[in-house]
Amino acid sequence: MKQVKLLLILLVAVIALFVAACGGDDNNNSSGLPTDYTDINPSTADWVIMFADADAKTPQMAMVFWTGDMTTLLTTDTAELLFNGNALYLETYFGMPGLYFAVLDAVEGQTYTVEFKYNGVTKVNTDLKMVYSSNATFPATFNTAESASFSWTMAGNNQYQLAGGSSLRSSDPTDDEMDSFEEIAVSARSYTLGANKLTNFGFGTTYTLEVDQLNYKVVSHVALMSIHGSFADYGYIAKKDQVLSMRTRAMNVYKHMQNR
Repeated sequence: MKQVKLLLILLVAVIALFVAACGGDDNNNSSGLPTDYTDINPSTADWVIMFADADAKTPQMAMVFWTGDMTTLLTTDTAELLFNGNALYLETYFGMPGLYFAVLDAVEGQTYTVEFKYNGVTKVNTDLKMVYSSNATFPATFNTAESASFSWTMAGNNQYQLAGGSSLRSSDPTDDEMDSFEEIAVSARSYTLGANKLTNFGFGTTYTLEVDQLNYKVVSHVALMSIHGSFADYGYIAKKDQVLSMRTRAMNVYKHMQNR
């Protein structure tokens, strides 16, 4: 149950970041996003359906959210998400229309039918392949002045693969942040983050090394994605606050969604 709650924190944080339509941080230097990745905004997708897990031990969660003006939705509106023909139990986030989540069982690498209905009207009915999950081995320690290498195994290749790291002043999560991510070959199974790619913000700095997997498509003005991430935290957050660690993960996933 604790793992499910932590994953929910991650997904809700992603929702908040999408709904806020945030731009990149001033210190952000990410530049390796997929060039064929469609930006997610109300002009390209009315709804986003995301399937994600935080690690191999955590159940999958589905998240559905509206990208447009929330005031156009009503609390009496109804939503239904069918996964391989089976209706998932959707819960709203504090009763807010347009923000839904569900726990489900899914097998990596398998293709499932996904149908979403809103107020009885089918918005999308398509197939989506769940990403293969990575099992990564990270260094025991991290020093931003030195390069850091990590590797992982997977049962197959996904549509996109990104790797890199981030640093955040965790003692004040609204403050400084820097990330360095790039799209890498889908067949890659190792990555080296160069020295001095991340900034040491002093006391409270958290560093994260990670590799993320993504399958993605837009059908009928609905964006669908399957996400998995393997990561390791170092510094302040690794010792102090796992919830902030999930927040950091959410920020990184969100940035991978943007086409800057």
